[in-house]
Amino acid sequence: MTVNAKAAYRPEVDGLRTIAVVPVVLFHAGVSVFSGGYVGVDVFFVISGYLITGIILREIEGDGFSIVRFYQRRAKRILPALFTVMLCCIPFAWFWLLPDHFAKFAKSIAAVCLFVSNMWFWREEGYFSTASELKPLIHTWSLAVEEQYYLLFPPVFVLLMRLGRRRALIGLCVAALASFALCEVAAIRAPTANFFLAPTRAWELLVGSICAFFADQPQDSKRSAASWLGLGMILYAIFAFDDDVPFPSHFALLPVIGAALVLLFARAGCGAGRLLAMPPFVGIGLISYSVYLWHQPLLAFARLRDVHTPGLPLMVGLGLLSFPLAWLSWYFIERPFRVHRYTPALTRRAVALAVLALAVFGAVAMYGIATDSVRWRLQENRDPAILELSATQKLRVLPGPTCPPGFGDDAAPCLILPPPPGGKTIGLFGDSLAEATLPGFLDAAR
Repeated sequence: MTVNAKAAYRPEVDGLRTIAVVPVVLFHAGVSVFSGGYVGVDVFFVISGYLITGIILREIEGDGFSIVRFYQRRAKRILPALFTVMLCCIPFAWFWLLPDHFAKFAKSIAAVCLFVSNMWFWREEGYFSTASELKPLIHTWSLAVEEQYYLLFPPVFVLLMRLGRRRALIGLCVAALASFALCEVAAIRAPTANFFLAPTRAWELLVGSICAFFADQPQDSKRSAASWLGLGMILYAIFAFDDDVPFPSHFALLPVIGAALVLLFARAGCGAGRLLAMPPFVGIGLISYSVYLWHQPLLAFARLRDVHTPGLPLMVGLGLLSFPLAWLSWYFIERPFRVHRYTPALTRRAVALAVLALAVFGAVAMYGIATDSVRWRLQENRDPAILELSATQKLRVLPGPTCPPGFGDDAAPCLILPPPPGGKTIGLFGDSLAEATLPGFLDAAR
C-alpha cells in the first residue's frame, strides 16, 4: 500500500459526482423513474471520505500535515458557494414565506451557519415528509454531516497514523463496522435520527477513507470489470429503490460499495472510468457541489409559491435551471476562492468577509425569531389587499378567539365576507386545517 506524494487528477471521480448529483436533483423534482435518486448523497459521502483521507495521507507522508491548512481549504471549498445560495434565498423567503415558515427558515439559517442543520431538521421532522419538500435549506443536512466528520476525523486519524499505517487502517475498519452496526439498529428504532445524524452516516465516509489506502491499483481486465460492477450497483439502487426502502440500512451497502469499487478500480483509460471521464460527465461533476446547493431552494420556493402542487414539467425545468446557476456560482465564486493564492493580507480579508457573512445570517435568524416570525406582515392594517377588500366589501375580521369552535386560531384567523345581494358568500382563510373544514361549508351552502 503506497500513496503518491502528489496525486494525479482523476477525471473519473468528477464523473462519479455526476452520477451522484443528477439523480438527487431529479428525485427531488419528482421524476418517479429516479425513485432511489437519494442514494446520490451516499455516493457523495464515499467520494468525500476518499478524497479527504487521501489528502491527509499524502501530507503526512510528504511535507507534513497541518490541521489549520486543512480547515482553511475546507472553508474555501464549502463556504463561498453556500453563503451565496443562502443570501439569495433570504429575499424570496421574506416575501413568500408565511410567518411560521419564515421562523423555521430563520432557525435553519442559524443551524447551517453552525453546521448542525442535520440535528435541527432531525428534531423538526422526517426527510421524506411533505413538509420537508417546503424547506429551502433542508439539503444542507448532508453538509453538516460532512463538516462534523471533518471536525473529528483529522486529529483522530493523525493520532492513529502515529501507530503505523496498518493499525490506522484497522482502526478505520473497526470504526466503520461500529457505525454500520449502529445504523442497522437505528434503522428500526430511530429511522429519522438514523437518516440525519453523523454517527449512523459515518461508516459511508469511512468506506471512502479506507479506499484511500489502496489508491494506486494496477489495471487489468478483472479490475475493469469490478469498476463496471460498481457503477451498475449504484445505478440499480437509483432506479430500484424508493421511499419505502428503510434507508440508510444494509440497503445502503449497494451504492456505497458500488462507489468504492468505482474509486478503487475505475481509471480514465479503461472500463467504467472511460465513460465517467467523458467531458459531459466531468463538466457536470466539476459544478456538482453548486448544483446540489441550488436545486433544493428552487424546488422548495416553487412549491411554497404555488397553492397547488406544481406540475412535473415546471419542477424538472427548475431542476435543470440549477445547472446554469451552478456554473455561474462555480466560475465566479467557487473557483476564484479555491485557486487564488492567499497572502496573509488576503487571508485576513477572507476571514473578515466570512465573519461579516455570518453576522448577516445571524441577524436574519435573530430577527425572524425575535419578531414573532414577522407575523406583523399578516396584520390587517399592513395588507393593502385586505384593506381594499374591507373598504369595498365591508369585510369582517374575526380573530381566532371569536371564531366558531374548531375554526381558526391565532395563527389562522377566520375571515368571513358579509352576504352579497341575492346570496351568501363565505371566505375561509387559513392553513391546511382550515381547508379541511371546507366540505362542511360547501354542504351548508348547498
